[in-house]
Amino acid sequence: MRNLTTSINYRIKTYTSQVTLQFLQQTINHITQFATMPSGFPTLQPAFTVRVNIDAPMAVGGQAGSQLVIVPMVSGTVKSEDDFEPKFNGEL
Repeated sequence: MRNLTTSINYRIKTYTSQVTLQFLQQTINHITQFATMPSGFPTLQPAFTVRVNIDAPMAVGGQAGSQLVIVPMVSGTVKSEDDFEPKFNGEL
């Protein structure tokens, strides 16, 4: 009986995985149909790279549910990308 139960469970899981995979493939196909940008539409270009060193998070405020925290940025750099104007290279 145990082998039969294992076989049935495996078949159910396999079928469920196939249905889920088919659904995901259909969803991806649907999204990619509309994901192309119209010609002449502006695109985003990377402008700056920000690298920061952080300190331990600190809880702030008093509210119900998840606690709100802030994460102090103690040092770091901000640098413009090579092909971006204006050029910027700074430290914090």
